[in-house]
Order: sequence, then C-alpha cells, then structure tokens
Amino acid sequence: MLKKLNYHLNMTIRSFVACTIGLSISQYMDYRKYPALYAMRAEPWYTSIIVYCGVTIIVALVCVVIKIIAKQKMK
Repeated sequence: MLKKLNYHLNMTIRSFVACTIGLSISQYMDYRKYPALYAMRAEPWYTSIIVYCGVTIIVALVCVVIKIIAKQKMK
C-alpha cells in the first residue's frame, strides 16, 4: 500500500516539475521570438513562469505532507 502511494505521489511531483520546465522553456522561446508582443503587456513576460513554479511547489509540498502522514500511520 505504501509503495503504491509513494510511487503515485512521486510521479505526480515529477509530472508537475516536467510540465513546469516544459512550459517555462516554451514561454521563453515565445518571448525570444515575439518580444514586441510581450512589450505591450503590463506584467513582465515571466509572470506565468512564476505562477507555474508556485503551483508546482504547492503540489510538491502537499504530496510530501501526504507521504509523511502515510508513513506515520503505517508505523
């Protein structure tokens, strides 16, 4: 039971990290290709990257807390 839960939580964390990295690279390449488009916006071009990173950190923390609680319950 603990191995399956641990596996799924690890995969969730890895998936969010991989998506964040991919979206960040995509956003940066889009900024490099169309800088004038981003100059018209009020916020900086990297705002969405910061949001993605924040969501990923929150998901990772929730998964780690679930792992800790599950380990304590199994003891």
